[in-house]
Amino acid sequence: MEEFSGKVLGIRNHFVEGRLDAQVIRVGISNGFSFQPGQYVMVAEDGFRLRADSSQLKWTPYSLASSPLEKGVLEFVYTVKYTGGFTQHLAESLRVGGSL
Repeated sequence: MEEFSGKVLGIRNHFVEGRLDAQVIRVGISNGFSFQPGQYVMVAEDGFRLRADSSQLKWTPYSLASSPLEKGVLEFVYTVKYTGGFTQHLAESLRVGGSL
């Protein structure tokens, strides 16, 4: 598996009845990454680690929502689940300028 990091370029929040329900994250990358529609990537963020081994990052699969024709940018869309998992962590801590 090839690893790379990207800078968060933008976050769009979507609310339902006043509560954050979903986010769209745009991440800039520079390594010439290319993909086909329907593929996914494994995403990790330094502040979220495995409970059983805090020295290991928690990797989570996300489908790519961006166009493969748009080079240098990946976009992810996800529903925020308030269960203490990765999407809640992202919703509470990820900021524009941060990294994934």
